Amino acid sequence: MLKQLFHVFVFSFLFCSSAFGQCKSILTDTLCPLQNYTYVGNKDFKSIDFCPNRLDSLVFINSLPTYAARQIKVLKTKGKYYLINPDYGTSVMRNYEFNSDFTVLLNANYTVLPTNDTCYYSTAYEMAPLDTVRWVGFKADVAFNHLYKIAFDSITDPTPEFTYIGDFNLSAAYMMRIYGKYLFLTNSGTNSITRILFNDDFSAVLNSDIIVGDFYTPIGIDIVFDCSTGNYFGFVANNATGTLSRIDFGTSLATANPTVMALSTNVGFARGLKVYNQENVWYTITNTFPENKLKVWQIGAITDTVFTAVFDTSTSPIGWGVEILVDSSRLHIFSSLQPTHYQFQGCLLNNTWFENTDSVNLSYYLSDTG
Repeated sequence: MLKQLFHVFVFSFLFCSSAFGQCKSILTDTLCPLQNYTYVGNKDFKSIDFCPNRLDSLVFINSLPTYAARQIKVLKTKGKYYLINPDYGTSVMRNYEFNSDFTVLLNANYTVLPTNDTCYYSTAYEMAPLDTVRWVGFKADVAFNHLYKIAFDSITDPTPEFTYIGDFNLSAAYMMRIYGKYLFLTNSGTNSITRILFNDDFSAVLNSDIIVGDFYTPIGIDIVFDCSTGNYFGFVANNATGTLSRIDFGTSLATANPTVMALSTNVGFARGLKVYNQENVWYTITNTFPENKLKVWQIGAITDTVFTAVFDTSTSPIGWGVEILVDSSRLHIFSSLQPTHYQFQGCLLNNTWFENTDSVNLSYYLSDTG
């Protein structure tokens, strides 16, 4: 038990998100729960317990504005909450600002992307912060296999810069994830993953390659770091087989020809996928079609091959992407296409507590060793 609990408020600018996987100058992406850590000022704390509550239940909260979204981005920045996506079937990009519970729509902004055929088939979409103000986004189309970069001067920039950057051997790319300076896209047409490495400000491509292995119409993807093994892993949802594939990158996302393994548990014909950790136990969240269910599975250790069903919603509307946001001791889950909002009571304990936060005051519990 922790002998003494107290709040520490960090007023520094923290550039933290799942995209970067780290908190610059404060915490690294390899900081694990209950690990020794020396904070600024040389004061040592032996325990970091971001929230002692465990998951209790999955609760449906509300339906969000309807639009044809394949992959959405949900984020918190400067104390504000946003849901952003390019439409599928129009050239409109939507930016919705909500209250902290995502129950009240505060502002709705629309950006019209350049009018051409590729804008009408937006599928994969991701964003990452460049600094305390600027953001970068990436959009892929499923019909023409083009990748575009979108440069935002601010999160609500009404006229972002829209640039075609290449094809990168894309083939029906439905989902993507940013981790650090890497962008990963699923190629459902060729059963492969495109991996692209950018420079620090995402202004140039340093390298790109194709990861092949046991993929079967891959759609959803997520990339995580595992504290127990010290390795990076990718998880991919195989829509054709109803299974997941695991990519073991080892200690570096740059590893050539990483090991790919198809896992045996049938999680449903999944599209969207998110992976998260609570108290050193890994879970997956998937959207399935044609079942139209939101499913949560417990993996256990990152290298386990058999999953245990935790939650299975029977009322989820047609879903594509899955996104999560951890805030105020709650884990919010968002299902796209016909957007719905679910919530776990409880919160996470690992470094993903810092997902999608920057320039805000973070409050967390520490155990004082002296």
